[in-house]
Amino acid sequence: MANIARKTLSAVAVASLLAAGTFVGVGAINGGASFLPSAAAQTAAIDGIPDSANLEINKRLGLPGTARDDGTQIAPEEVPGEPAEGIEFSIFPVNGIDLNTLEGWQAADGLEINDFFPGAAPNSYSTLDRTGLGTETTAVTDADGVAAFTGDTGLYLVVEEANPTLPNGQAVAPAAPFLVTLPMTDPIDRQTWLDTVYVYPKGQAVAVPRKTITDPVPTGDGMDLTGSSLGELIGYEIAADVPALGGDNALNGFSVTDKLPAELGGLNLESVVVTLDGVALAENSYSIRNWSVGAGDDAQEVLLVELTDTGLAQLGAGGGEIVVSFNAPLETTPQANLINQAWVSPTALGVAEGWDPEAEGASPGTPSNATRSIYGQINIQKTGQGDDSDGLADAVFELHRCVDGDLAESSLPIQVGGTTTWTTGADGSASISGIHLANVTDQDDLTSYVDLWEGNGEQFCLVETQAPDGYALLPEPVGVNLVYDADNLELVSVDQPIENVEANAGFSLPLTGGMGIWLILGGGILLLLIAAAYYLVTRKRDNA
Repeated sequence: MANIARKTLSAVAVASLLAAGTFVGVGAINGGASFLPSAAAQTAAIDGIPDSANLEINKRLGLPGTARDDGTQIAPEEVPGEPAEGIEFSIFPVNGIDLNTLEGWQAADGLEINDFFPGAAPNSYSTLDRTGLGTETTAVTDADGVAAFTGDTGLYLVVEEANPTLPNGQAVAPAAPFLVTLPMTDPIDRQTWLDTVYVYPKGQAVAVPRKTITDPVPTGDGMDLTGSSLGELIGYEIAADVPALGGDNALNGFSVTDKLPAELGGLNLESVVVTLDGVALAENSYSIRNWSVGAGDDAQEVLLVELTDTGLAQLGAGGGEIVVSFNAPLETTPQANLINQAWVSPTALGVAEGWDPEAEGASPGTPSNATRSIYGQINIQKTGQGDDSDGLADAVFELHRCVDGDLAESSLPIQVGGTTTWTTGADGSASISGIHLANVTDQDDLTSYVDLWEGNGEQFCLVETQAPDGYALLPEPVGVNLVYDADNLELVSVDQPIENVEANAGFSLPLTGGMGIWLILGGGILLLLIAAAYYLVTRKRDNA
């Protein structure tokens, strides 16, 4: 790109000298054809270069073509690509370049784009070295993708903002920085100056990333861990298309940001995996940062995965698919849907720790679709028979899946919150909170969901494994219907009353033998002892 810029400046210099120099007048030859410069050319030569000129930037979405801009205007209807609104350009005059002199043009010809961007990374606003540059002026594209600027005659460096974003939130891969002289020699007649220079930089918007929920632990040892219920890991996957660039453009960064729901605990950084077209990238190809935003129960963890120079080099001219996946534990019972969204940016964000991607004015990139996890809760109320019966304590339940009231063939005790048993308290109540029921994907005004328990029974059921004291064990599971729909954003909560019958259906069994026989035996022995004593006494008296 530097060589191209130098050649462009050289051509501009030669054309400018032709336009500003004097022409030797020649008489009419061969029928009177005149080779004298036009009046406009003579005026340009006499008056010299103008004191100021305009720059009109036409930002379009799409791949660059093969022909380079020459400073002239293209009919709006013939400009390829969609107008890009709201893109900010920074325009810097290059100090020490006087285009009123040949020496100034020669000095400009000796510059390279890379002179303003030290380092090996692709040139971008964030890597700009402002040494030798004048005061920055910004211009923002309108609905037609046009940003206008007027400046004194000179050489200017034009750079897109650090993280350009369209009004709809889509992030844009910026065009490469470029140098432009104001004015330029008209490339058509090569005799006059263009008072307005037109440029048409291209950029590519990032397509909407695709976010999905995964189940990192589908089964457990002796228990059912379907989904990501309380106390278990939940997984997320963000798939992003890398925009193809073309021309001189190159990605100066690529990042994926996620702000986890507050119910999730510490992110498992070791679980983060980044792939390019299905192949895992080496750890030196990306960096991982995380921090907390908010306070107390509302605190949320932010994950930022950014490609390093090594990773960007593997992207080349763009194209392909980047996928970031990770796991985090669900530590707090969701009181509504667990909602999550991610962002993808094709630029270097350059943000500091503590940055909130949802804060006002933040530009984290193109937002993904939202994902939602629907959770349920079963509130057990254990009583004896009758409306006025008190709650029964110490009943122990397991949670299973059932078919027609019977345990599903593959049913194992379901673990929620790190346990597979729930015991009623003194009031006869117990709650099973944080049961993962389904995952929902909201995208393009379409809602789809996955029932995590489909194919594993028709409903949940409670199995009593220990009855309250003095009551009979339930002979069969108690079915529980946790009914939800994809549009429901609330916690699905069901109150499940369960009555127990007293042992032996409340009937009294025969009285068990008590202490009566021992009293009889004891009394008989006592009488014998009294009789023996009397006999001994009377005998001793007779022998006296």
